[in-house]
Parts: sequence; structure tokens; C-alpha cells
Amino acid sequence: MSDDFLFHGRFPSAWAEGGHNGHRYTVYFSAPPSHAERLEIATLFETLLARGPVMAGSAWSWVDRWASFTVGERWRSGETFFARMAELFRAIHVIAPLVQVRYSNAIGPTTPNLLDAPAHGWEADAAFEGRRKELVNDAIRSEAARIAAGALDAGEITLVPLTTDVPYPPPIPPKTSVVFGPQDVVVVGRSGRIVSAASGAVGRKFPLAFVDDTDQLKVVELPVIYDIRTFTVSDDGKRALVAAKPAGPGMDSLYDVTLATSQSRLLWTSPVGSINGLVQVRDRAFVLTDKKLHWLRLDTGEELASVAAGGMWLKPLRGGSILASYNSSNKLFVVGAANDKLKLLAKVPTAGGCTIVETPDEIHAFIQADGTSTAYELVNVDAAYGSLAVKRKTKP
Repeated sequence: MSDDFLFHGRFPSAWAEGGHNGHRYTVYFSAPPSHAERLEIATLFETLLARGPVMAGSAWSWVDRWASFTVGERWRSGETFFARMAELFRAIHVIAPLVQVRYSNAIGPTTPNLLDAPAHGWEADAAFEGRRKELVNDAIRSEAARIAAGALDAGEITLVPLTTDVPYPPPIPPKTSVVFGPQDVVVVGRSGRIVSAASGAVGRKFPLAFVDDTDQLKVVELPVIYDIRTFTVSDDGKRALVAAKPAGPGMDSLYDVTLATSQSRLLWTSPVGSINGLVQVRDRAFVLTDKKLHWLRLDTGEELASVAAGGMWLKPLRGGSILASYNSSNKLFVVGAANDKLKLLAKVPTAGGCTIVETPDEIHAFIQADGTSTAYELVNVDAAYGSLAVKRKTKP
């Protein structure tokens, strides 16, 4: 099918891959589109690309009769991608007649008689982009309502898209050395106690440094280890838990360090997998390995329970009664801890990296994918834990 406007790259034989937001198109209208026509084009753009092989991309830039924008791929689709773009431009042509369309990623001879776009003067149209955002938010609200209704009916823990502007958590400030060097691992406990662990020197005694209640710098020598995996400081600032890779053969170990006396003791050794996360809650500790989440007593090192919810990081929620862990397969595990038992409450796919932020009323999840971050609410967590706690408490 031919178009009655010039179209370079309508079905190119070769093109530079554009991925998720890198297919650029530039169009030239027969006359500058009116305000109403631009809004109609914005509506068409978001509606037609809401599903299918093409997804709407960057803000449109305008100058006189010219417009330029990018789109992305939902999946590698080749012919169906270009067919959808041809459909889009034919529909735009009905709203505001086109003279030419150029696909910048096309490889090969340029269509004869194409005009060159101006080099300067390009600007975004706030009303045009506002209309696009309004349509996107309408779609998100509709999808959120559908997901939430189904989840609430089933009591299912799931991610529901958020349409309100939820602030993304601020970046973690750069780690600054307390004593040993720029590669130190630095942790600040709730009490304000700052503890620094030496890192980067292999096969020697690794010290911890902290400032005591009299403002004196104290150093604690740990046993000879290969490297520190992670460590945490208790809420009262009196002890540290240190997960370390051993200097010789063997699995990762957990050390309990009493800061006031500079004494350390081997508390627990991982049965399998490296230790990636630690959370101390009163006289208990949650330890995350590649394979499982373990719950330990700090006085004896006894393992109370474990559950198959291994991952790369561990986040306590609701004071440590609920744990969230995340693994490299883009799975978010939600685990409840009650009456010395752990139960996997949910395994939620995330389709990207995940950051969890807890508020008094909600639990937010920020999913990072394709260079963007999308905010969700993790729903039904408190209800699921409430059912678990009641069940455990009343079980004979």
C-alpha cells in the first residue's frame, strides 16, 4: 500500500535498532497543525500505541510545520512494528495532512525530494504533552482499578500502579571513610552510631571502627576473613552483625560483635549460598542468602526457621514482622514472621529492578526498567500478615 505523502523508511530493508525508546521519526505537515489538531494527534498517538508492538516514547518537539519524536518496541517485531507506524501516520494524515515522514533509523538511500528539518527552534508543546500524560494516567487508573479489584477479592499480594506523584527515594549518599579508606563499608544505626568496616584487603584481620559514648575512636579486630559481605548495627548501637566470606574453604559466616568490649564470636555459618542481607530485630536476626531467608536467635545462633526466598537484598517492613527480598530473576518475595515461623506470603514478578519504600499506611515499590522508574503500591500485605499471625496464634 502506498501513501500520498513521502515516507522514507516506511518498511526499511535495514535499520539501526531503537530498542525501548530509540526509533526516531520526523514529520512535515502541509500547514502548522492547530491547537485542536495537535490535541487530536496526541490522543491518537497514545490510544493507538497503548498496546501492540510499538510503545509511545519521548516528548514531541515542534518547530513551525515540523514535529519529531521517538517510539519504542514492546517486543522485537520487525514487520508488525513498521506496519503499526504506517497505520499511525495514515491516521495523522487524516487529522492534519502530511507532506513527508522520515524514519531516522533507516539504513539505505534517502527518499528523493525529502526536505531537511531545521537545525534550531525545536520546542515541546506543554498542552500536547499534558494531553498525552492525561491519557496515560487514565489508562493507569483503569488498569490499577482492575488489578486492585481482583487482588482485593482474592486477598492477593500484588503491585498496583500509582497515578499520583510519589517521590522516588533520594539516592544513598556516597560512602565516606571513617578510618580506613575510601572503600570502607559505612553503616549508621538508628541510635546514630556510625560504624566503619575496612574493605579491599584480602586475607587479613578486618577491623571495625566506631566512636564510643565518650567520643573515643575504638577498633575491633575480626578473625581473619577474605572479605566482608555486609553488616548491620543494632538499633541501640551496642552490637554489630558482620557477614563475611572466609579466608579459606567454607561457606559464609555470621559474626556477632559486642562493640563496647571489642569482642566477636562466630554466631552462624550459612549452609549454602553467600550472605547478601542482614536485619536485626531485638534479639533475633534475619539472614538472607542466595537460596533462603533464615531466622536466628542472637544469643545461641539457633536457626528458628527458614524459607525459600533467597535474593540480593533484604528489607524489613512493619518493624520486622514482614520481610521483603529481591532476586536477580526479578522476583519480589514477601515473607511473614510470626511465632518463630516464616511463611512466604507472596512471590511477585517485577519486570525490573525494585526499590521498596515503607510509609505508615502504604508500601511503595519503584520498578526500574528501560531507563525509567514506575511507582506501585504493594497491596494486601498487612491483611495477609494479619491472617498469618492470627492463624499461628490460635492454632492448637
